[in-house]
Amino acid sequence: MNNIVLLGAGGHCKSCIEIIETLEEFKIKGIVDINKTEENFMGYKILGTDQNLKDLLSENDFGLVCVGQIKSPNIRIKLFDLLKNESIKI
Repeated sequence: MNNIVLLGAGGHCKSCIEIIETLEEFKIKGIVDINKTEENFMGYKILGTDQNLKDLLSENDFGLVCVGQIKSPNIRIKLFDLLKNESIKI
């Protein structure tokens, strides 16, 4: 089973967690959130912030942007590009 790290700890992340748990194809390694104010989210460890993303993922981990689109897709695009630029499997 492959590890996956989720980016964003909000409402959309809850939906993503429910789907990932149902499919049983990935093991959720943890969550990265820009405001690391909590230690856990829905039972999964908050690993850190997107500033230290590269240090939090190994070369075999997958990443998933779990930020919903509010008014603009800019945050989602930024996080996707961050994963892509760090050569993390998406």
